[in-house]
Amino acid sequence: MSGNAPKNQKTQSLKGFASHYLNEVRQCLDEIRLDEVEKIVEMIHAAYLNERNVFILGNGGSASTASHFATDLGNGTAVDGRKRFRAVSLVDNIALISAIGNDLGFE
Repeated sequence: MSGNAPKNQKTQSLKGFASHYLNEVRQCLDEIRLDEVEKIVEMIHAAYLNERNVFILGNGGSASTASHFATDLGNGTAVDGRKRFRAVSLVDNIALISAIGNDLGFE
């Protein structure tokens, strides 16, 4: 989109971009295997029942998602009188990340 393009051309370009983006999102959502999602939920629930830690990590923008998800599990599900999820976002501790990398390898 050039700065001199007519308004209608800009609108069409934006609509085309948005349409393409939403189609890509739909395709990604259609590829989610619900049986795999169910397995993940069962694993997280088993960790909760057995008082195990759930470690979450991500790279780039997904690091923020990992941090948010750990917070949601640890705090967002808290109920008075019940044990809490033990969720840890590995991306929130750069010292831990570098120690793991040094000890085990960054790959």
